[in-house]
Amino acid sequence: MMYRSYLVTGATGFLGSAVVKRLTQAGQSVRALVLPGDPQAVGLPPAVEQVSGGLDRPETLEALFRGAGEGTCVIHCAGLISIASHTRQGMERLWKVNVEGTRAVARLSAQQGVSKLVYVSSVHAIPELPDGAEMAEPERFDPALVEGSWRSPPP
Repeated sequence: MMYRSYLVTGATGFLGSAVVKRLTQAGQSVRALVLPGDPQAVGLPPAVEQVSGGLDRPETLEALFRGAGEGTCVIHCAGLISIASHTRQGMERLWKVNVEGTRAVARLSAQQGVSKLVYVSSVHAIPELPDGAEMAEPERFDPALVEGSWRSPPP
């Protein structure tokens, strides 16, 4: 099923840019959330309507969702994938973007009555396997098996 319009977060990332490219090649209407000053934004197809903002800025998400409703599909590809930082500030930013930002996208999708919300997570949510082993989505998620995972917001 094709939708009237698509809202895409993470549109300049590896996966998001491929999604945007396919949608625009199919002639679909795409509005994308793009971080201010993101140098990759110039690579987005010209037909893409860009909204400057981020998952950690609720007012920019509201601009992204303006006019959305039935017939809109939200494809949420954005998130921080670096788990290298174990500082309090780094963990707070990860939580704010990945958890609170995703929660805001889901809330706005429901409030606006969008037809479909697709959430795509990072491969970092899959336990690491030995070199050369084929990775696949696990049947059951266990946070204890994922390096860098957490169960609650930072104190």
